[in-house]
Amino acid sequence: MKLYEDDNIPILATAYTNVATDNLLQGLRSHGVEALRLGRPVKVRDELRDATLQSHLERHPQRKVLDQLREELTTLKGDYYHDKLREIKHLETTMTTEIVAKARVICTTCIGAGDPILADQYFPLVVIDESTQAIEPAILVPMTKGAQQVIFLGDHYQLPPTVKSAKADQLKDSLFHRLVKEGNIKPFVLNSQYRMHPLISEFPSAHFYHGQIKDAISASKRPLPKGFPWKDNKPLILLHVNGKEISTEAGSRSNPVEASIVISIVRAFLNEQEITKSDIGIVTPYAGQVNHLTLLLNKDPLFTTATERDVMDEGEDARTQLSGGLNVASVDGFQGREKEVIIFSSVRSNTTGSVGFLSDWRRLNVAITRARRGLIIIGNINTLCNDSHWHAWLTWMGSKELILDYEDWKSGKYTLLPVPSSNSVPSAAAIIPQNTTTPMNISSQPNTIPVTPSGRLSNTQPQSRMELTLPISQSAPLENNSPPSLPLTDLMRNSQNDDHAKDIQMNTFEEMNVSKNDDHQNKSRLLSSTNEIEPMDTVKSSDMMISIGTVESLSGENQLDTTDLNTDLIDLNGTTDLDYG
Repeated sequence: MKLYEDDNIPILATAYTNVATDNLLQGLRSHGVEALRLGRPVKVRDELRDATLQSHLERHPQRKVLDQLREELTTLKGDYYHDKLREIKHLETTMTTEIVAKARVICTTCIGAGDPILADQYFPLVVIDESTQAIEPAILVPMTKGAQQVIFLGDHYQLPPTVKSAKADQLKDSLFHRLVKEGNIKPFVLNSQYRMHPLISEFPSAHFYHGQIKDAISASKRPLPKGFPWKDNKPLILLHVNGKEISTEAGSRSNPVEASIVISIVRAFLNEQEITKSDIGIVTPYAGQVNHLTLLLNKDPLFTTATERDVMDEGEDARTQLSGGLNVASVDGFQGREKEVIIFSSVRSNTTGSVGFLSDWRRLNVAITRARRGLIIIGNINTLCNDSHWHAWLTWMGSKELILDYEDWKSGKYTLLPVPSSNSVPSAAAIIPQNTTTPMNISSQPNTIPVTPSGRLSNTQPQSRMELTLPISQSAPLENNSPPSLPLTDLMRNSQNDDHAKDIQMNTFEEMNVSKNDDHQNKSRLLSSTNEIEPMDTVKSSDMMISIGTVESLSGENQLDTTDLNTDLIDLNGTTDLDYG
């Protein structure tokens, strides 16, 4: 975006959530790009609020005049009052329009892009972060702001949008994924990760990302957290425990035995005083376990009393943080976040081998890629091994001698456990999918975008790269049990358990209900123009995932017509601390 900002091209930078929007803004400012942040200031992190529209209005040269008019208003009545009020509103509108017009980059949420403030603004370049977690109607909002090139950032190898309504089930398939799946487009990958200790990233890189993700961080930069007896000085471990899973009244699940182990491990970390409560993330797939852990933790002042070293989250992240700084969240709720230490409670422990919605390989990917320095998994390997992807991870952990019996480990013994066999496990050759993506070619020179002296885009004709029509009503549903474009059909046996729907409904991530009335009746048109942006062949970027293209029209009742959309999908899984989502 800095490259385009230098060319004086208006840019609309959006994301599905306020947290991701703040991340975009913070990244831009760190590279010297000043952006205007739209949205309610209370939803914006404290250190970024000086970039909000309200803050700009407070610093505007006409602010004193506006304050004086408001003071005069308090003394007026009748027609004089209404005349003065109109004068105030006119001045406010003039100030706002001036601020927005001067901003070369505007950051807002996808829905916020529909703010009337932007009604007359046109953005040839639109950037959409978290595009694989956003439902398609939300994605369309920023695209209708005159977009000629669109850059999607996301990771379709992680969890899709959360949709509770069965009638809107097709919205689980993000636009990013549909472009990959139906457009037969190869995503590009930025292949450096800066978050995790190299050993933590080894399995997800090989198993989910075809071995393309390389470590740009050394083990020395991710020292082992003190307070836990790590085996062989390795930053991850699986503690096998045969705890009993319990169905909750709300239809979710919990595992009290695993919960007590989690609490004892957190206590040991805090007693060592090397890491703080805000450095620890407790993650579990079930809302029932989140609630059970929260109840237990809130009973102990050690966990609820914040210290000077504890960092309290703001905005949406604060929803999962206890008063002392600990974060307890579902896997879905922790997507896009990271902590120094992640303690994961898998909950499922039964004789039937049912893993519920843990069978979604993307949920496993998210769960094991949140930790920077240490990852501790607590679970029943006899249950988890019945899912092919969990079995693959267990097999890898076994090869590292990192599966231990909890009872022996508690008494100071390191009893290695073998990985149980399972009829659902495919051959080793099928576990690691073939490479179906292309590494991102990073150019040191920015792509040239022709601009006229007036600042308007030139009428250079873009090269045609693809033509496709994506009928929304006929879009195939997203398959939860196979990675996009990967030959893993035989691997994925997603068990359709009775608790699956309840699991989805009970997860603590911000869920979105989509009513029948939505049914994709988007009757708006993209603002067309004879001036077009030249397609981008190379991109210089430090963020995760991208799709780039030229958009001229959006038409049809139940159909997104992308005949005039020249698009490249770029899967940027590296170069920032937001790697892997």
